[in-house]
Amino acid sequence: MDDFDLCPPWWPHMIWWLIHHPPKGPRRPTVTKAVTDATESLLVGLNSYHGALAIGPKQEDLRAQVQRAAIEQMTTALQQLARPAKG
Repeated sequence: MDDFDLCPPWWPHMIWWLIHHPPKGPRRPTVTKAVTDATESLLVGLNSYHGALAIGPKQEDLRAQVQRAAIEQMTTALQQLARPAKG
């Protein structure tokens, strides 16, 4: 498998900065926290999935297990992000 860029090099920094420096002004803290938590979970899952590609061919079962867990984590995070904001 060829190495590939998962995202532009500036993208993770931008997402991290946006999570930790939310816009000023009135906002709903519970909605902001839910979005922040789901976004962080999505990024962790994405990183885990991509990192599993480095696991050697002799450990194919381990790679598949890590990738399945990462997909489940990302799916849950996306479902949380897709929920309409309440309150």
